[in-house]
Amino acid sequence: MATVKEVETAAAVPEEQQPQVTVHQTAEVKAVEAPVTSSESAVVTEIKPSALPKLSEKKQAFNAYKVQTEKEEKEEARIKYKESKEKFQRFLENHEKMTSTTRYKKAEQMFSELEVWSCVPERDRLEIYEDVLFYLAKKEKEQAKQLRKRNWEALKNILDNMANVTYRTTWSEAQQYLLDNPTFAEDEELQSTRTKTQDYDFPSVLKAVLM
Repeated sequence: MATVKEVETAAAVPEEQQPQVTVHQTAEVKAVEAPVTSSESAVVTEIKPSALPKLSEKKQAFNAYKVQTEKEEKEEARIKYKESKEKFQRFLENHEKMTSTTRYKKAEQMFSELEVWSCVPERDRLEIYEDVLFYLAKKEKEQAKQLRKRNWEALKNILDNMANVTYRTTWSEAQQYLLDNPTFAEDEELQSTRTKTQDYDFPSVLKAVLM
């Protein structure tokens, strides 16, 4: 049984400072100690509103990088394909077996196994091939012109040094003289066309020699 002094001492302590353990407090302690469930974890890991601007910026930067990468890859592929077509065209233009009269099927038989041929699609290949034939025809025409001029000068120089050549000399006679001439015999270009009067334009050459 409490004494009067003990009662007075208890009354002097404020109510909020007195230790009280309630059922509610016990439940709170258990809640703190209890493990976090998956549903509660989802709430904890939920994205905070303050992080949204940063994620949006990262997504925007990634999309810009992706677009730029795709653009660079397309440009690289375009340049590579352009180089393949140019390489194919140069190959045909400079190949010793190609002439302005070479048919596509013939060229295909000769070059179809080569990478320079197969790396260009047929549609573009045909278009390039037509351009090459036009280029070769023009090139051959210019070469023939230069060869004719060169042969004319060479023949003129040879005949100019022949004492037996006069204004009465015929082309058949001149041919015989040329066959006996060592300079003419050593000239392969003149030898390959020695029977073609039109290549030499003999009357004009003879006229130039006798002037």
